[in-house]
Amino acid sequence: MNHLAGTHENAAPCKAVPNDVRQQMLDIVNKLQSNLIEKRKRKRTPSEDVQDNEANKKLMTCIHVLDGLEGIGGGPFTKALKILKEDPLWRDVFLALSDDRKKDFVLN
Repeated sequence: MNHLAGTHENAAPCKAVPNDVRQQMLDIVNKLQSNLIEKRKRKRTPSEDVQDNEANKKLMTCIHVLDGLEGIGGGPFTKALKILKEDPLWRDVFLALSDDRKKDFVLN
């Protein structure tokens, strides 16, 4: 398509392609680019950004609590961190547990 419309910086439009076809191809490429930009804008809403921000804050809280637990080695710490990172529901559960239960969660 680049050679038809001359849209690539290293490709000139094919001389055998009539100007009206070249313009049609250029219009198609521009429309596709516009659609892609709009699609990217629609993927993220402000409420989703807020939700992500809240989820990140909760994850950071979990990390601080996890880091403050006594007697937790690197292996169990990493395993628990992976669970908390991958599943936001576990973050709520983890934060609701007593410190003893948090240790059980991490060590088992």
